[in-house]
Amino acid sequence: MTTSHPSGDERYAAIDRTMKRFKYEKDALLEVLNTAQETFGYLSQDLLIYIAEQLKLPLIRVYGVATFYHMFT
Repeated sequence: MTTSHPSGDERYAAIDRTMKRFKYEKDALLEVLNTAQETFGYLSQDLLIYIAEQLKLPLIRVYGVATFYHMFT
């Protein structure tokens, strides 16, 4: 499992730690999105793709959850 982002952006390390803490379980999606929101301040398309790939989830599911909850921007 690759857990480092190719861009070298250190902020991804916080997301990686959250995913690792939850053992990359798909049910951790909300917690991972929350960490990403707190770390980056917003959820970009690249960030959603990264999360989907790491949690082995379809991008549409990650996007759907991210856009359903008003706390995510």
